[in-house]
Amino acid sequence: YTTEQAERGAALYDERCVSCHGEIRQMTPDMAALLADHTFRARWSERSLGELFEMIQVEMPQDAPGSLSSQQTTDLVAFILRGNRRPAGDFSLPEDVETLQAIPFEPKP
Repeated sequence: YTTEQAERGAALYDERCVSCHGEIRQMTPDMAALLADHTFRARWSERSLGELFEMIQVEMPQDAPGSLSSQQTTDLVAFILRGNRRPAGDFSLPEDVETLQAIPFEPKP
């Protein structure tokens, strides 16, 4: 993901997600799961960005599931990666779920 992509995701997160999930670096949950704590990372460590993309696209936001475009969903994934201290790169995440399926949430050391 790129810094610009994560910034778009941050704006969208503030608009559509923060009311349930709280701030990305929050220590205790409000209503829904935190998206940058050890529990979240453990849940997603063996999974792909494609799975995260699909879950967000189908189930979120809770008050309007399925309302996010592919670009919005990819931007949110980028923001979540940044919130989990994954470094930005030179290329944006693709909006293609099949390509995202090949990218692990947490790269192997």
